[in-house]
Amino acid sequence: MKVDKHAPLNTPNQIDAVAQAIADLFSAARETCSREVTITRHSKLWWTDECSVALEAYREHSLPEDWKLYQKVVKNAKQVFFDSRITEISITNKRTWDLMSWVQQRKLPLCKAIQYQGQPCHTLPQLWDALHNTYNSASDRAFNIDILDSIPDMPVQGWVPFSALEMREALASCSNVSAPGLDHIKWSHLKMLMRGPTHVFTVLLALANACLRVGHLPKHFKESMSVIIPKPNKPSYSAPKAFRPIALLNTVGKLIKKMLSNRIQFNSVTSDVFHPNQIGGIRQRSTEDAGLILMHMVRPGWAKGLKTSVIAFDVAQFFPSLNHEVLMAILRKLGFSNNVVKFFSHYLVGRSMQYAWGDFISDLRQADVGVGQGGALCPVLCALYLTLIMRLFELDPLTCGCFLLSYVDDGTLVVQSKSLLNNCQALKRAYGVIFELFKKFGLALEHDKSEVFHFDRLHSKHNPPVDLGYALYTSATPLKPKLYWQYLGFYFDRKLTFTEHV
Repeated sequence: MKVDKHAPLNTPNQIDAVAQAIADLFSAARETCSREVTITRHSKLWWTDECSVALEAYREHSLPEDWKLYQKVVKNAKQVFFDSRITEISITNKRTWDLMSWVQQRKLPLCKAIQYQGQPCHTLPQLWDALHNTYNSASDRAFNIDILDSIPDMPVQGWVPFSALEMREALASCSNVSAPGLDHIKWSHLKMLMRGPTHVFTVLLALANACLRVGHLPKHFKESMSVIIPKPNKPSYSAPKAFRPIALLNTVGKLIKKMLSNRIQFNSVTSDVFHPNQIGGIRQRSTEDAGLILMHMVRPGWAKGLKTSVIAFDVAQFFPSLNHEVLMAILRKLGFSNNVVKFFSHYLVGRSMQYAWGDFISDLRQADVGVGQGGALCPVLCALYLTLIMRLFELDPLTCGCFLLSYVDDGTLVVQSKSLLNNCQALKRAYGVIFELFKKFGLALEHDKSEVFHFDRLHSKHNPPVDLGYALYTSATPLKPKLYWQYLGFYFDRKLTFTEHV
C-alpha cells in the first residue's frame, strides 16, 4: 500500500479507507501467523525454540552430553533475553519502572458480588450496567462554561505537520511489553515495521498528518477496551468505585495520539499555557517538585513567624468525568490551532468502549464523557482542563493569600498566618471557592477524602479541626487533622523532621 505524495488524504472517507486497510492487513497477518500459547506459572519469557529442541533431545536419550548442551542453550537464551531487556529499559525507552511489581498484571481480588445502588450484581449484564453507569455518571451533570469569559483568550497557535523525527521519537519511547488494544498489535510490531520498507513509515505519517489536517479520526481508532483493575489498599471491593478502568486502544491510533500529545505538551510549555503550580501530567514536573514546593513554603514561613495549614482534596472519578463541551471551550480559550480544535471536536464524538472483567468482555457501549485513563492524550488533556480552574481560583477575592497546588486530580490548598484558627477560616473560604469552580466545570469533589494538616514547629498540642461547610464535615463534625500526613509518597509530620517518612 503506497500513498501518492501529490494526492494527499483530504476527505474523511479517504482517511477511513486507509485506516481500514491497515486494520485489515494487521488482522490478516495475525490470523495467519499467530498461535495460541498456554501461559502457566512455569512459563518463561526467555524460553526459545532452541531450548525446546535441546530439552526434547535430553528427554529422548538421557545422555550427560545432552544435558550439558541443554544447560548451555538455556544459559545463552537467558543472556540474550536479559541483555536485550537491559538495553531496552536503560537506553531505548528509559522506562526503568517496567521492572517494578506495580507495573505487572494486577489480579482482581476475591470479593462478594459488586453492589450498585444497594443491589448485588448477580449477572454479567448487571455488572456491565453498574460499571458503565459509575464511570459515566457525569454524562448528565450540569456545567457552566460562561465562567470562562472572565479569562482573556490566548493568541491562536500555528500548526506544522508532523515530521518523521516526531514519529520515530514517539515510537521509540513506547514499551514493548505494554498491553495491546482491540487490534492485538503491540509496539514491538510497529517498531519492526518501521525498520522495514520505507513506504510503511510513509503511510503512517501521511495518515497522522491527514487526521490533523482534515480534523477526523477513524472510527476504528475510537474503539477501546477498559480493563477493570482494583485500586490498591481499599478496605472493601464491593463497589465499582474501588476499581479503576484502564483503556486499551488500537496501537496505530495510539501512535497518532502520542505524537499529538507530545506536540501539545511542547506548545503548551513554550506558550506558558500550563499554570506554574501544576505538577502532574506535565513533563519535567514530578512528585518531588510538589514536596519541595511545600517545604520551601513551610520553612521560610516559620522564619517569619507564620504557621502553614493545608487541605488536600480529591476529584471524584476525574478521568471519566471530563466534560467534552467544556474541554472544547478550554482548547479554544487557550489558543490551540484550528487543526487541534477541529480534530478534538471529532475525536470526542462517537467513542465506544468495552469492559473487561477478568476473562469476561462486555458489548460495545457509547462513551460521551471523560477521557480514557491510560491513553497518551489523557495526562495532557487533564492538565489543560485544570489549568483554567486554577487561574479562576486566583482571580476570586475570597482566595487572597491562598496557594493552590495541583497534582493531576489531587489538589492542595495552602494558607499561612500567625494563627492556626485564622488558617482554618481561610481554608474554609478557599475550599468553598474550589468546590464551586469544579462544579461549574462538571466535576465533583469527594468530601470524605479531604484531609487537613497543620505544620507547626512549636511544642504546642494545638491542632484545630476545620469546618468545611459541606457534609460530612460541618460545624457538628468538623474535619480533624492528623499527626502525620501522607501526600504523594511523602510522610509529613508537623515539624518536618521526616521521622515517619524514614
